[in-house]
Amino acid sequence: MRGRRRRTARQVVLLFWTAVGFCEGRRGIAVSETAAWNAFVQLPSVPDRVDRVEGVLADFWSGSAPRARGLLRAERLQVAGRWHPFPAEVFLFVSGTLPVERRADRGDRVSLVGRLKREDLPASSRDVALPWTRYRMSVKSALHRTLPASRSRGEWFDRNVRGPLAALLLGRTAELDRGMVARYRRGGLYHLLVVSGLHVALAAGLVLGGLRRARVAGKRRDAILLVSVFLFVLVGGANPPAVRAGIVIGIFLAARLFERPIPAAQALGLSALALFVADPRQVYSIGTVLTFA
Repeated sequence: MRGRRRRTARQVVLLFWTAVGFCEGRRGIAVSETAAWNAFVQLPSVPDRVDRVEGVLADFWSGSAPRARGLLRAERLQVAGRWHPFPAEVFLFVSGTLPVERRADRGDRVSLVGRLKREDLPASSRDVALPWTRYRMSVKSALHRTLPASRSRGEWFDRNVRGPLAALLLGRTAELDRGMVARYRRGGLYHLLVVSGLHVALAAGLVLGGLRRARVAGKRRDAILLVSVFLFVLVGGANPPAVRAGIVIGIFLAARLFERPIPAAQALGLSALALFVADPRQVYSIGTVLTFA
């Protein structure tokens, strides 16, 4: 009798999380896809159409002028003089002689003017089929950063001090020197320059070491450590890798605070569920697969 109840309880839990997954998938993917598509189909079908999109650059530029390529996390689209929500991924192809990284780079909020089209073909046959539409935009140097540029204190300071500190402490990778980024990428060490799961774990270890030296223990230690991790992830820009590590540590510490300690593997599984519920698109992220696989 007791074994039957346990099986029934497991089935109920499984059905519950399946229902939650479908609901969150619809909210996080289908609703955004519908909003973006409704805005896109309102654009006039004329050959000389010029579109305006605003959003945040989601990656560094690849290539160089006059054929620079990038990725935009779009937020809104202007149609007939009015702004409409446009939560979509847009591949950028920028022409012109001026290097685009001088105007804006990863993490900057930008306004773009060009021709917006639907991306019908995958980049390669190895790409995963995504359940949402991606777009492409041809831009002819009409790239404007909507936030003011930071002040400079000299080329050496900006390249070797300001850029790495802004990336590590604030998650602003736009401050990084392009040459430094290229060298670290070739060496497979690019993750050291931006706030990631490694930095969250190191920060948590430093705080834990300080608390032990201060002889803080028990629930007070766990609470301080939990708040410290939360603030570090938030101040660091809440990058997806840092968020994943923060959720794992947070669930593990929260279980100890409520006197319901769980193994590390169970904390990892619960964090994956929490992440997928909050952002279903993470299921298709290679970084998420490498974290939880």
